[in-house]
Amino acid sequence: MLNMECRILWKHDDGISCDFSDLFEQNDKVKLLSEKRSLEILEAMDNYNRILFRLKNWVTKDFKLVRDGRRVQSNHVLTPKVIWASTYSTICVHSWSEFGLNQEYFSFLEPVGSVSKEIDRIDTHHRLDQCIGIHIRGTDNALSKANSPPFIFENVISDLIKKDGKSKFYLVTDEPLLGTRLSELFKPNLIFYPRPQNRNTIEGVQGALIDLYCLSRTKRVLGSYYSSFSRVASEIGKKQLDVIRL
Repeated sequence: MLNMECRILWKHDDGISCDFSDLFEQNDKVKLLSEKRSLEILEAMDNYNRILFRLKNWVTKDFKLVRDGRRVQSNHVLTPKVIWASTYSTICVHSWSEFGLNQEYFSFLEPVGSVSKEIDRIDTHHRLDQCIGIHIRGTDNALSKANSPPFIFENVISDLIKKDGKSKFYLVTDEPLLGTRLSELFKPNLIFYPRPQNRNTIEGVQGALIDLYCLSRTKRVLGSYYSSFSRVASEIGKKQLDVIRL
């Protein structure tokens, strides 16, 4: 995987309104496609809840291979090896889910200088590898809030502090008032940095990236149900993820 080139499709939308270069460095293993080309590829893909396999082969929603309109290998779940073994040299796969459990693709991405320095500063100051990471998802993710409400995290943190009064936690949440309340409630065991939540600003998106990478450096992640933020943080750091839910 590390000998391959990573090609990035980047599109501005309501969820992220900054450039790739505002967040990540461009190195010799990362190729950023033009916005025009990215849009062409994205427009060629089907709805986001499907997996689309362009050119002569198709992959259906259940990952089963279809060739020339007929399904083959009907009982075989596709893996990266199956895809790259295709006789076609250019393949595009679009999915909410990754193929397999190989997490090395995150090594292609290096946070831009100012972001990287802030991540390192927080890490050095708080020794994040000695902290338990906490991610509480709020705002617009109703499914996450319903299954992983704040009080259940409070109970877990309280129990862990009772077992070990020196336990340290690094909290990430998109609910600043909640974060401030919990940092006061569990002071000095819990660390929380309030950040701008506006994704329409570069500062807001960079703040989220700082939180993501700081969370990835903790010794394990206690995350929220149905949250890609929790999952990606654990995958970047290759750390254990425990989803806290009712």
